[in-house]
Amino acid sequence: MLRRSKTSQKSGVFQSKDGEAGSGDGATLEQLEGEINHWLGVKRALFGEVLLQAGIIDADQLTTALVYQQQHGGLLGEVLGLPEQVVTDALGAQFH
Repeated sequence: MLRRSKTSQKSGVFQSKDGEAGSGDGATLEQLEGEINHWLGVKRALFGEVLLQAGIIDADQLTTALVYQQQHGGLLGEVLGLPEQVVTDALGAQFH
């Protein structure tokens, strides 16, 4: 995982999450773009699927919530009335 180096004022200088700067002052912009593209390209389950797989909701609840969301908008976790911690945990599972 790459992040902007705290010690560098130059744009485009990044270091790994574990603090290693890689080669020289940090990772190149190309390395960062490669990591971002990889992360974005990973197939992830939809949020509703994560909730279903975890047993937090059932298929009827998801269907009803998705219809409501399509008609009225809102975030799925809010439409379902889920506690913030449940939403946070499910998002963590989705992106882990």
